[in-house]
Amino acid sequence: PPPWLVESPTRAVHARRGRELFSANCANCHGALGRGDGPVAATLEDDAGRPAPPADLTTGLWKGGPLPVDLFRTLSTGMDGTPMPAFGEGLSIEDRWDLVSFLLTLPENQ
Repeated sequence: PPPWLVESPTRAVHARRGRELFSANCANCHGALGRGDGPVAATLEDDAGRPAPPADLTTGLWKGGPLPVDLFRTLSTGMDGTPMPAFGEGLSIEDRWDLVSFLLTLPENQ
């Protein structure tokens, strides 16, 4: 993880940028506030055709692991068998860390 991610005055700047990235890339499924209630949430299915609602990111329970590096990995590689896409090629490394910074604020705001 970048050094600014741990209690840095610039972390808030990165989280604001992450919020913009979340709105553009994640809110359609996870909802504007990360509660798993985006406009397409009810239509998502896993590879077997079963309903696969997106995670409620406000709980702080992360399917891929609780650490920032776990969130980064999930954003980078997606989640096999689920509608969660990989952003490893679509978002830069910096963008993905900014998104992680924002995601870490969601449980704090509930």
